[in-house]
Amino acid sequence: MDETSAAASQRGRARTACNLCRYRRIRCDREKPACETCRLAGVSCVFTPRVGQRRDVRRELAEAKATVQLLQEALRTERERHQSQTPSLTPSPAAWLAAQTDILDSYGFDAAKDAFRKHLSYCDPSFFSIVHRTGHTFNIDDFLDQVSYSFRAQYPTHQSRTIMPKWPPRELVQRAIEYFSRTGLYSVFPVVQTETLSSDIDPSVIFQPGNDMKAADLVCPVALTALLGRIHRHEPEFADAEPDAYIQAALGLVPQLMMDSENLRTLETLVLLALYIFPTSQPQLAELLLSMSVRILYNLRANHQTTNQHTRALFWLTYFIDKDLSLRQFQPPLIHDSDCILSLPDTYISESSTHRFLLKPLSPNELLFPSDLRLSLIKSKIYNLLYSKHAPTQAQSSETQARRLQHIRELDQELNDFKAAFPVSLPPDSFLSGMGRVVPDILLHDMSLRGYNIHLEYWFCLGRIHASAASTATAGIQSPLLSSSMNLCHQVARSTLLFMVRTRHFIMPGNFWIHAQSVLTSIITLFQYIVTAPSATTVEQDLSILESIANTFRDIVESGKCGDGGDGRFPPFYITEKFVRWLVGFVRDSSRDMH
Repeated sequence: MDETSAAASQRGRARTACNLCRYRRIRCDREKPACETCRLAGVSCVFTPRVGQRRDVRRELAEAKATVQLLQEALRTERERHQSQTPSLTPSPAAWLAAQTDILDSYGFDAAKDAFRKHLSYCDPSFFSIVHRTGHTFNIDDFLDQVSYSFRAQYPTHQSRTIMPKWPPRELVQRAIEYFSRTGLYSVFPVVQTETLSSDIDPSVIFQPGNDMKAADLVCPVALTALLGRIHRHEPEFADAEPDAYIQAALGLVPQLMMDSENLRTLETLVLLALYIFPTSQPQLAELLLSMSVRILYNLRANHQTTNQHTRALFWLTYFIDKDLSLRQFQPPLIHDSDCILSLPDTYISESSTHRFLLKPLSPNELLFPSDLRLSLIKSKIYNLLYSKHAPTQAQSSETQARRLQHIRELDQELNDFKAAFPVSLPPDSFLSGMGRVVPDILLHDMSLRGYNIHLEYWFCLGRIHASAASTATAGIQSPLLSSSMNLCHQVARSTLLFMVRTRHFIMPGNFWIHAQSVLTSIITLFQYIVTAPSATTVEQDLSILESIANTFRDIVESGKCGDGGDGRFPPFYITEKFVRWLVGFVRDSSRDMH
């Protein structure tokens, strides 16, 4: 055996498996230009010799240990400094433990994997069975492990964030209160009346004996500062804000907030906290805060009394979040319509106003809310009539099934009436033709974030209505409505993805998880349509749409301007892109196998 052969023998494992296969400890087929594992993961297939690896590993291990020691020392120093600044917080173990939990680290890859897995579970459960019927499998854990390896190899400097609780300086709180009042943001978030707020916050007095200050009086302005610091982080007033750290500190006082459960300020505070958590990847925490808010709303009789405009605005803001979470997760809502008077606020924006969709100065005399409350009412009906335990199911009689189809027709008509009030310049149906170029770019850039939300929520509701017809179809009941519903689900998926490609400037970490259900459901619906109808004339167009949405997320990630992970990357965008790539690759491979 010559020297070359001997060296090759000693390094056999390094030369018979690529980096990814060796990392996953699986057999590598050594295909060129890429093995099957790397091709499915969408990464380069690299073979790295192990020459001198033992020495390199020892050196790297020593360097890593030294780095860990430095970080531990820095963390210990930071905690000691924090405790010396706010000594009153240390006597409360529950508060301190709550504040130490890094619940807001949506920029960490592990947190992103968990959130993606959870949101995927809310989508059509037939997705995995459809893949299985083709003779293949999709293991979500294996897929996420491969994507994790790919991401860390491509962006090695990306790090999870360690969020330490921190109270904002009084000057920042005062600027936030003034900004909220000056810009008329009460119109969109009618959660607190700024004239009743004080920036004179002092956390050290909360736990002092004989203290008369309520926790809500401290947490409310802090939560408002955090909310504005996140959604308006590019404004000069919030250039140095650390909103996640402020919310961590505020969450530590939630037990104290519950000591006064009939206080309006406590209600305002809990709703502010829920608004902050709602767009993150932590819906369970948002639901917990929301459930406490609903109890106080009922105690204040805000579900019935319509004379106090501010408490009614708080009721509708809570109603909006509750109905969205309910339909998104197929779970019963916290607020039951039968317990409430559902008359819209007197100052709520009219259906004929273009202000609903376009960027215009906000007016304190007109309530907008983050989305359209009329859609929230429709969402409530969709869940109650089609998805609740009282809704007709396929196991019931044909008469009951006929009633279910009637519900679908009525809800479809109600949603169609809602669509009729869309501006003629921004019709939802325009995104069905080609790549949706009917609407000029200038109008899309003039559209407000609220208008963006309404478009996506309209399609989401339409999809939820007609997706429920699938269970009726399996019951053997034939109706022209059923085939129409299947076609509409296909069109909804196309419209949603085409719209997002055209409005990529609205795709941000701050709102991704709000619309993740719309995105993932549309992606899966389009994939299922392609697989079940491979001879359809729209297959190539549908594949092109999927590739376009994948390219959109890829471009945003590669821009390095979408995250707080140290390198400007947001892992959920990367995972979504790779998920779509896997689906497209699956379809292409299946098509080649058939031929």
